[in-house]
Amino acid sequence: MSFSKQTSQADPVICAHGQVLCYDYDNDGGHDFIGEFQTTVSKMSEAQNSVEVEFDCINPKKQKKKKNYKNSGVIIIRSCKIAHDYTFLDYILGGCQLMFTLDCSHLHTEREEAPSEGK
Repeated sequence: MSFSKQTSQADPVICAHGQVLCYDYDNDGGHDFIGEFQTTVSKMSEAQNSVEVEFDCINPKKQKKKKNYKNSGVIIIRSCKIAHDYTFLDYILGGCQLMFTLDCSHLHTEREEAPSEGK
C-alpha cells in the first residue's frame, strides 16, 4: 500500500491518497496479482464504530479481456486507526526543550608487562 500526501491546512495525512495492490501469497515466491483499488486515508478512516468500508478489487488485465467483468473480489475494512509516529525532530520543532549533561572521560591506563621467566 503506498500513499502520497497532498498539502492541506487541516490535516495533510487525511488528504493522502494511494493505490492498494492485492496479491495471492505463495510460499515459493510466485505471488499472483489479484487486483487493485484507489482510495484515500480519509475514506479508509470512515471504517469505525461498526461502519464497514468496501472497495472493489479490480484487475485491469481481466477488465480489458472480459466484457462482463465486475471485480476480482471485495476488500472490506472494518476498522481503521491513524497512528502518528513522531520523530525526535517533531518534538524539537514543536517547542520541546531538552536539558542534558554530557561527560566525556578519557582515562588512560598503563598495563604492566609481566616479567619474562627466562631472564
